[in-house]
Amino acid sequence: MHTTALQQELMDALHGHTCPLCAVIERSLKTQIGHILYESVNDGILRSRYIEKDGFCHRHGKLMRAVGDPLAHAILYGHLLKMRLSSWQKPRPKPLKQGCLLCVRETEIETHVISAFTHCLKADDFLTAYRNNGLVCQDHFHQIALNPARRAHAEVLEGFKRVTLDKYAQLLHHLEELARKHDYRYADEPRTQAERVAWQEIVDLLGKKR
Repeated sequence: MHTTALQQELMDALHGHTCPLCAVIERSLKTQIGHILYESVNDGILRSRYIEKDGFCHRHGKLMRAVGDPLAHAILYGHLLKMRLSSWQKPRPKPLKQGCLLCVRETEIETHVISAFTHCLKADDFLTAYRNNGLVCQDHFHQIALNPARRAHAEVLEGFKRVTLDKYAQLLHHLEELARKHDYRYADEPRTQAERVAWQEIVDLLGKKR
């Protein structure tokens, strides 16, 4: 993906409490999945790498299934199951490997997206848009703002860090208000829209990606 196009995609992904980096990475990953399912399923090299990695991990397997392609699944998983049955019948079956082809690809995509996002933060209009409409998840906040390897961008990241912490503090307030208004003593107080959705938004924002 060309950097300028990626930066625009990140800008467009700034809305609500959906991490823009997660949204862009997910879309790119689905494009990769489509390529595997519809173009490369009969590719011998791909199938060898797939078998070498012991198939797909649970998360990426579910993403593959959601795209849906019976023929591709029959070919890929049928080949994998054939290899597994052969291994399981041996006195010492091969141990399963961690991760999968899409885990590797997702890490590559994520590195590229984080780099583009950090570059975007140098533009005042992007930081303003982030302040008004965006919020990154905890994983990407740690990787961007709390990563010692990014000290070269310290001045740029300080503003991003302040904005993010303020927005998380505001989200905490909504959660605390939601909990308070569940008390019968305050049950007649109306809940704001932000309070109604805060409990759903925080699941994605604080969910560990790995």
